[in-house]
Order: sequence, then C-alpha cells, then structure tokens
Amino acid sequence: MTPDLPQVIITCEHAGNTVPERYRHLFRNHRELLDTHRGYDIGALPLARRIAKTLDAPLFFTKYTRLLVEANRSLHHRNLFSDMTKDIAEKDRQYILNTFYLPYTNTVNRCVRDWISRKRQVLHLSIHTFTPVLDGKIRSADIGILYDPGRSMEKSVSTLLINTFKSLSPPVLKCRRNYPYKGVSDSLTKSLRKQFADHQYAGLEIEVNQKFYLNGDRVWKIVCNHITAVMKTAFCD
Repeated sequence: MTPDLPQVIITCEHAGNTVPERYRHLFRNHRELLDTHRGYDIGALPLARRIAKTLDAPLFFTKYTRLLVEANRSLHHRNLFSDMTKDIAEKDRQYILNTFYLPYTNTVNRCVRDWISRKRQVLHLSIHTFTPVLDGKIRSADIGILYDPGRSMEKSVSTLLINTFKSLSPPVLKCRRNYPYKGVSDSLTKSLRKQFADHQYAGLEIEVNQKFYLNGDRVWKIVCNHITAVMKTAFCD
C-alpha cells in the first residue's frame, strides 16, 4: 500500500475449530457440532489468506473454536461463552480469556494502534462465512458487507466494494449491505470503533456464503478468485 492509502489489516475470528486438550472433555458429546458453522467459519481462513496476500496486508487469526470463547464478541457479551463453557468454574473461564481470547484481540488492537500512531488510517477487513440456511430460511445473498453507516470512511469503503463487485464482469456475486447481520452488532470491529475515531479506523466484516465452499473446490476457487480480484481493484489499482 502507498503512504496516502489506508493501511489494510486482515483478521479471521472464526478461522478454526480447535479445542485445547485441557477442555476437550467439555466437547465429548458435541464433536459433530465443531464441524458445523457453529464451530467455525468454513472456508474463511483460506479466503483471508488469499486476500491478505493480494493486498500485501498482515493477517491475524485464531484457530480455536468459537464454542470455546467467541473472539468476535466483547468481554461482557452474553454469548462470549457457549453452552459448553458458560457454566464452567470462574477460574477456568478466566484462564480461557487470558490464554485464548485476550492474546488475539490485544494483538489486533496493538496493530491498529501502532499504525494510527504513525499517522496512518487503518482499514480493517474481518473475513467471515455464513451458513446458506439458518432456522429453515435460505439466505438471499452471496456476499455481505457489514459496516457502521454512521462512520463516513466505512460507508465510503462499503460503497466502493459494492460498486467494484457490480462493475467486474461477469457480476457473478450478489452483494448486500449489512446482511446477514448488522454491522453495528457486537463484534471486534465495533469494539475497535469505540477506541478510534472515524478518520483513523474503518472496520468492515466481509461475509461470504458457505454454499460455494460446500459445492466443491472448483466452485470455491472461482469465487475466491473473483473476491480477490475485487479487493485488488478496489484497494490496489
């Protein structure tokens, strides 16, 4: 990235479904759940790696399942711990926070703070995937771009991405703003917005429908190629 452009950083909060050995007994009856969208964001890490390489941006991710502790929630959110971990002893919950949650979120925080201290704007892209069907309802988008409409830089970047997706030929992916979730919902990006001004930091979550990954390597590769082409056009060309 050139000095007059924001410094891009890439994160992936739901990159894996690993359970530390110390807590595997909690998941003894939930092993199949770990392999579903509730355990991690299927396909998110390979996509995040490709985007980071394309944009020459640092990548941060956590390999531990969101069912251990939810890295994309704030410390006081009611869903920080899952049904498997919310009722364990307080000392164990604190151990999980100190060992698996805080090292990740603090590292991302320090990275953002460091670039801002160098008088650079930061564009944070948090890469996720979503299940194509939830509670019997089919999700009606291929890509979701989550952002805070009240922050001008995030609004501008989301418009840039939407327009770039539309302009590239063929326009194979249907994009929606703040879908399937709201960009102002509790998340790592929201927690960082509270610390840094609009002109300093923009945090967007990029949500990709898992139907492409589930349809096989060839389809997923095509979609990843298209997404990375959009990112390159939007932020490098």
